[in-house]
Amino acid sequence: MKGREVFDKFVFKRGKKYEDIYQTLKANNVFNNMAEIFFFAASVGYKKKCKREFEAGIDMRGEHLSEESIAILYSMYINYLKEEKNSLDLVGNVDELCRFLKNDVAEYAEGGMELLCRTVFANTWDEKELSLRKDYGEYLEDITAFIKSETEELDF
Repeated sequence: MKGREVFDKFVFKRGKKYEDIYQTLKANNVFNNMAEIFFFAASVGYKKKCKREFEAGIDMRGEHLSEESIAILYSMYINYLKEEKNSLDLVGNVDELCRFLKNDVAEYAEGGMELLCRTVFANTWDEKELSLRKDYGEYLEDITAFIKSETEELDF
């Protein structure tokens, strides 16, 4: 099994804590589907090196990820192998890729959501209720501004 096939058959576990964020962002059409929200949070967590343990919640199928998201996940995986395992010998190992997707990516997504709550959603996040304001309509603009500020920080 290679490439897209791994993702099409893969089931991610989304953390329960931030379920309201997933629902609110999807309801506000900020992302096309829950998998893309999960991927975005995982990307933020990975970039900021923020992983958090989580209580498993709803299953998501990887078949909903775009080709671009899959390419970035592969890049994360290869960098993870270089940085954490000090070896690229496992690049083609499907079992190791699935372990990374099941454990590490989900922990990065949880960490990314925590960071997004503290930064992007700071004014709309209710930590006690674990929810975002439903009457707020600027989530897309807030995320776009966050992405813009992150890309301006890149050092080349």
